[in-house]
Amino acid sequence: MLMMRKHTMCRHLSLPWYRRSSAISQYQGVSQKKQHEIIQMTSLICSILRGTDIKHVVDIGAGQGYVTMELRRSRPDLHILALDTSDQQTTGAQKHQARFTSKSHPHIFSSNSGSLTRRTVFVTVETLHSSIRSWLHDLNTHDEKTPVLLIGLHACGPLTPTIMKTFLECSTPSPSRSWFAAGQLIIGCCYNLLQEADYPLSNMTKKAFSANVSRFVMGHDHLHLAAQTPMLWLSDTAASQDAALALRKVAFRALLAKLVHSVKSSEDAGIGLEPSSGEWVPPRSIGRLPDRVYVDFPTYVSAALQKHSPDPEISRIWTERVLSSRATPQEESTLLRRLEILHLLRCFLGPLVESLLVTDRFVALQETLENMIAGWGEKRTKLINVFDQATGSARNLALLVEPLPVAAEEM
Repeated sequence: MLMMRKHTMCRHLSLPWYRRSSAISQYQGVSQKKQHEIIQMTSLICSILRGTDIKHVVDIGAGQGYVTMELRRSRPDLHILALDTSDQQTTGAQKHQARFTSKSHPHIFSSNSGSLTRRTVFVTVETLHSSIRSWLHDLNTHDEKTPVLLIGLHACGPLTPTIMKTFLECSTPSPSRSWFAAGQLIIGCCYNLLQEADYPLSNMTKKAFSANVSRFVMGHDHLHLAAQTPMLWLSDTAASQDAALALRKVAFRALLAKLVHSVKSSEDAGIGLEPSSGEWVPPRSIGRLPDRVYVDFPTYVSAALQKHSPDPEISRIWTERVLSSRATPQEESTLLRRLEILHLLRCFLGPLVESLLVTDRFVALQETLENMIAGWGEKRTKLINVFDQATGSARNLALLVEPLPVAAEEM
């Protein structure tokens, strides 16, 4: 508990190089939280590049492109490659860039000294290699060892391990490549989307787990918890309301699952058979529903079963059966409250689980770099708080591998 408290408390600190930018106001629809993230991320990147000869930056999971536009504004001399898996995100970024350019900064994007290229690609280690290679070829870059900085703001799920693996594979110059990864800056998110192979990554964690008799495995439930930030739930009225609704959603789903199981186990489970294939069993995952259906439990049950029913009549029968098996209003209210409290207590483990994930990644970077050249792991690798969580930026821990200064590279 002491470790979790210490780790949680320090997240309210953020990096000191916060600077205000008049350009941010030009980005339509950007929230205060996002503005804070754009400014902090861009300022940190500029600080990292200072004293190096790096002129090429690759933003993986670039999304709507705000960071790359602000970086281009701050450093017009940079060549930037923005990659995203979604065509919709890439198209949106291009539209934002067009508005931004026409309104206030047309000279920046017409500069001959730098460039900004956007491409849609499903990112893997292999496609990241090929995308960077083809991009440098298109730029007519003839340097046999072009240094590249890899960045990712809220690199979703397995994207963070993918960037890490690419960096480690390419962190030293090679005759078979026209570039090398001089440094990386990644802030992960969406831990619930990670795959089993994404944890643990470090030998230290693997060794610790193998020595444990219980053979701990980071499961799906743990990964869901890692995304929880209960310390932010009471930061303002809107956050409190969102948290209350989130707890209600979890409790409603849990109670529905209990009642469905009860109906299926009863003697009358045969009511409501699907004509073509026998008994219809509601899916385990209800999925996303509009917030308005959580006004009360009956409304939620009806909406949930309607969404996944192959037949309206079958859905109606199952809804009636589920609702008729409910306890008394007072008993149901007590049970829902207990479910909410249970989930709340589980969420307080979220920062601890995230700490395990991020620390494992940090150590994996240190171990691999140290094996390459003695001293690299400790001197170049850092785990830092980039954003102030009080602004609403829940994911604020950055994995940084600092590029070597020009003088060190020449030694």
